[in-house]
Formats: sequence, C-alpha cells, structure tokens
Amino acid sequence: MQLLRLFLSTVANERLAQAATHFLPYKTAVAASSSGHSQDGTQRITATGLHGAANTVVYCPPTGAAAPCGHVCVFAGDLQAERNIMSASRKASEWGAYCLEATATNLARHKFPGHHVWVIKPSRHAHGAFACYENFSSHTCRHSGAFTWYDPHGFASLHLELLLQSAFSHVGLDSGRLPDPTLPITLVGFSKGGGALNQLVTELGADTAARRLFSRVAAVHWVDAGNGMHRGSLPADAAALAALAAEHPSVRLRVHGSPYQWRNADRPWLALERDAFVRAVGAARAHAGSSGGSAATGAGGGGGAAGESGDGGTGSSGGGEQGSGAPVRCTEYFGDMPGSLALHFRMLEVFDPNGA
Repeated sequence: MQLLRLFLSTVANERLAQAATHFLPYKTAVAASSSGHSQDGTQRITATGLHGAANTVVYCPPTGAAAPCGHVCVFAGDLQAERNIMSASRKASEWGAYCLEATATNLARHKFPGHHVWVIKPSRHAHGAFACYENFSSHTCRHSGAFTWYDPHGFASLHLELLLQSAFSHVGLDSGRLPDPTLPITLVGFSKGGGALNQLVTELGADTAARRLFSRVAAVHWVDAGNGMHRGSLPADAAALAALAAEHPSVRLRVHGSPYQWRNADRPWLALERDAFVRAVGAARAHAGSSGGSAATGAGGGGGAAGESGDGGTGSSGGGEQGSGAPVRCTEYFGDMPGSLALHFRMLEVFDPNGA
C-alpha cells in the first residue's frame, strides 16, 4: 500500500510527476558513481548490452572453496539501488538493507553459494522509486515502470546475453580470471523485476536468442513478483509456455509470494494469475509429454506445494498439486501476517530456492 500511495500521489498530474523526480537524487548520484569495488567484496559494473544500452550490474563472486557451479542473474525491484544512493534518499533510506550490494552479498552467501551473482539495476527509477526496465522492453509505463505488454518478438534476451558478456569481461579484466560463460544460469526476479523474467519467457515463442539463453537456464524464481497496478505478474503467452515445456523441460519454475502481493485486496488478480500460470504450464508440459516431448521437470522439480514453509514464514498452496509430475512450485511465506512493504522486502531474505 505504501508504494500504491506513492504512485497515486506522484502521477496525479504531469506537473506533480515532474516535480517528484527531484525528491530522490538518482540522476546526480548515478552520474557521480563509477564502476568499482565495495568493502563488502561486491563490484559495481557499468555493462553494455544491445545497441550500447547500459545497465549497472552489481557483482558478488562465488563464496566457498569449491569451484564455481553457476551464475545467478537477479532483476531488482522498486526502490532498489546502490547503497550510497539509497542512503541519500528520503524515500529509500528506510530500505537500505536491501540495496543492490546487500542483495548480491546475501544471495551469494546464503541462497546460492558457489555461484557468481549478478544483480541488474533497472535503467531508471520513475519518480525516484519505480523500477523501469526500458532496456529490456519498449512496452513499459513511463510513470510507473509497469510492463504494459510482453512482446514475443522483443529484445530482452539478446540484451541480457550481451549485458552478461560485458559484465564477464569487466570482471575478467579486473581479476585476470574470466567467469566461465558455460555454467548454468538461474534467473531471479524480485517485485517489478519479475516483469523482466516474464518478457524473457515470452520471447521463447518467437526468438532465437531466448531459446539460446534458456538452453543454459537451470531455474527461474519469481520472488514476490508484481507489476504495479497492472496485470501481468507472470507470463501467460501460450506459444512461449509451449516452447518452454517442449524444448526446456528441465527448467525448474518457482513462484515465491507474501501476503503483500497474494492477499492484496487492491490487486486480487495476483493470486488468480499465479493459479492460471500453474495450470497453463502444467497443461503445456502434459501436452509436450503426450506429443513425444519430455514432461520432466528436472532436479528438484515439483508443484505448488501445500503446506511448504520458508524461513520465518508459513507456506500454503499457491495452485497446482505437489508431486513429481507438477511443474511449478508455489510457496507463500508469512501467510499468517498482514501484508506490508517490510514483508515484501524480507522475501529477499527468506525465500528458499531449494525447497523440496
């Protein structure tokens, strides 16, 4: 509700919307920052993708003594930026514990040990708050960053592919060791960042770059994903889901949610979209299996398990049935608590990427 009030207050008219950009010094802070290392071991990189479009990427190297086993590519949500930017912001300072550097470090140490973690910052924040992934889609709302349409013929997959190549090169030049580009990739989208995942999945129905990307993807995690006051929190393109089922049956699909999204009376469609996604993917994989393709779900595959629990929260059914034949696992955390922005951000701490 905090973000909803913020959105409604900033877009009441064009003059107010323009004035709102002065509340948070994103432009000046970004211009003053440069790629470099932080004391926490993360590295801030200005990576370039399609047509030279740039995104800031915060990198955390693998933790642990074992050889790296994969890459985790994370799409950040509303308000999330670098530590120095959030601490200087009247709106974002309260949530500084979830800055890009802290998110990268938390995921590398506690969620995905042994993985290279790359946290992608959106190209801008509308009104100093709302994540806008305009480098990944030309169909986003200027005022809120919401994805207005997922384009099967989009360019997100190619941009991500080039962005990661650029980021790998930065790390290789800096450390003398290029991250192995052949390692499997896990995709994570938090909050508005889930829309970037939806665009990538949607491109599977028509785009070669998307299929090339997903041939390396091991898992996709939507973490309390939402799309502002717009529908489209999860992918729904039939051709894309059919391609995902038939050509990439081993990709594990995980949907993690909190009451902030799934029990939000102002956005009742979020829970309905979750259930529809589970049914659509299940039908697509069943059809792929009956047509001679594989309907396997890969290691750890499962459905929207009833009664699952994450650290600090209780899980409940998010649609689908538990079992080896169900392709999507949905888990609700903090199910007995009222939704809040605090719980929304805490999802980055408690979601379980390895839930059985």
